[in-house]
Amino acid sequence: MRRLVRLPALTVLVTGTLLGCGSSPEATTPQVATLQSSPVRASASTDPEDLRPLIRPDTSQAEQDRLVAIWTTCLTTEDGTTARYTKRWAVGREKANDARWQAAKAACRSKEPEDFTDREMRKDLPAFKDKQRIFHDCAEQKGYDLTPLDPATGLFGLERVGPNGDWDSAGIKECQRQAFSEAARSRD
Repeated sequence: MRRLVRLPALTVLVTGTLLGCGSSPEATTPQVATLQSSPVRASASTDPEDLRPLIRPDTSQAEQDRLVAIWTTCLTTEDGTTARYTKRWAVGREKANDARWQAAKAACRSKEPEDFTDREMRKDLPAFKDKQRIFHDCAEQKGYDLTPLDPATGLFGLERVGPNGDWDSAGIKECQRQAFSEAARSRD
């Protein structure tokens, strides 16, 4: 009789073990409520600084003039004057403390062209400083008399205008183009 009790007990034990070990995913996966949400999308920046048109090294003078004209037309309209602004660097210097001018300048900020080096400096200062170092070294090798690199900003200038020319000379432009394109290639 003892043998008969053992066989059913062994059968129950083996069947129970197999059922307990071999389980379906539903039995072992805890049921957890989750929130369904739509994927997160990057929103376009509304910061006027990020909307400014970019003047790249290969931007033609005609395109630069067109971009400046759009900006200065906005300034003239917003300022309510008949003044025409033609020199990008001189725009508004005489009106720095005028509240109406400041409002016009703020309203037109997204239309003000931004040089690629200024954007690089604003967006990624360490990378900008690296590129400026390459630029500085190249210009120095070409014989330009330069100020030392500013450690905080990476900016530098001409100590004096020599036989190679000034800041708008072909040699300076070539070094700047080379530095900013070399640094871009080395990041890839």
